[in-house]
Amino acid sequence: MRRFARAAAIGLLAVLPLISADGCTPHVPNDPHAPTELTLVNDMGTWYELYLVQGAQRVDIGRINSKATQTFKIPPELSYPGSKVTLLAVPALGERYSFYHRFIANPGAHLQMRLPS
Repeated sequence: MRRFARAAAIGLLAVLPLISADGCTPHVPNDPHAPTELTLVNDMGTWYELYLVQGAQRVDIGRINSKATQTFKIPPELSYPGSKVTLLAVPALGERYSFYHRFIANPGAHLQMRLPS
């Protein structure tokens, strides 16, 4: 009985790194054209014009009203595995500070961000 317990413990120790490594790897969806969704929460008292910037390309994705939560789809030309995109939020009332945040837009991912208050 002790041999069986020892063999089972050794087998578990051999398999455990493989199980934990699989749990840590990012899973890429089967469809490389699946849309990337970005949910924004705006707690500010002003609305923002929203842009996605990648390299020299700047895409207008719309605006988010004050005190609102809204989901946007990232255009497929900006969303591919490992794609680095910057969200640029420009306040509508001419305030001095814009918000920007860089993120990775993998296909099929759903991201959430909160505009700073």
